[in-house]
Formats: sequence, C-alpha cells, structure tokens
Amino acid sequence: MSNIAKKSDWKTKSMPKAHRVIAIDIGFSPDEYEMLQKGIIPQQMEDKWFIYFEDNKLYCHRSWTGFCIYIAEFSDNKIGGSVENITINRDQEQYSENDNSFDCKLLLYIIDRLLLKKKAEYPIKEDLDSDEQAISQWSNVGRAMLEEEE
Repeated sequence: MSNIAKKSDWKTKSMPKAHRVIAIDIGFSPDEYEMLQKGIIPQQMEDKWFIYFEDNKLYCHRSWTGFCIYIAEFSDNKIGGSVENITINRDQEQYSENDNSFDCKLLLYIIDRLLLKKKAEYPIKEDLDSDEQAISQWSNVGRAMLEEEE
C-alpha cells in the first residue's frame, strides 16, 4: 500500500453545486508542501477525514460519508506551495457549518494538525460552551484531538 493517498483509495463524492469559494494566501515551505501532498487515509472509525492531493488541489472528504467539504487550490512557487482559494461545501444536507471564517481556520487546523503533525490550536466558536466545543472538536477531528504532536 502506498503512503500517498489517491482518490481511488476511498469513497468520495464531488463538491456539490452549493459551495463557497474564498480567496486566501497561505504559504507552506517545500518540506510542508511535500508532506501535505501525501494526504491521509483513515485507519479507524475515529479518523474523520480522507484527504488526497491531485492536480494542485487538496481534497478533504469526510471519511464516513465521502462528502467533499474542502478543496484547497495551491500554486507551486520557488519556496514551496501557497493556497490561493478554498472551496467550502455549503450543501446543508451534507455539511451544516456556514461560517466562512471558522471554516478557513478549521481547514488550516486540519492541515497543520493532521497532515503536518504540528501543534495547533483548535479554532474556537464563540457561540458554543465548553462541552459543545469539545463535541465540535471530536466531530471534526476525532482521535487527532487526543494525539501528541510528533
């Protein structure tokens, strides 16, 4: 089995027509850019994401449903890679979040924590109490919230 995730490694569904594109500019070093291109194949039920890189795009699918939640579009540059746009699922039957700012922060957390194995702070939603925050975090990243950084 390859250590690089490919679309064919998991069940996936395309980004729905109901989506939002957000312009963003976040850069990654050459080593980070190489790491995130490996993606993630879920190993157990508590792994919430299947992520793969194809045609300069990072596709983030929920592992249980295969719904595409995020697509981060990259440009290569001499110092690594940069995210130029993030496409976010806005089909309420597939994904209930509707806060663009939170989604951008969550995607960056997923990249930092799951793909780059860096210490990262889970984004806080001001309208949730601490119990709801914990449930939100478990729902979004599962066992990754319990793992130590490498």
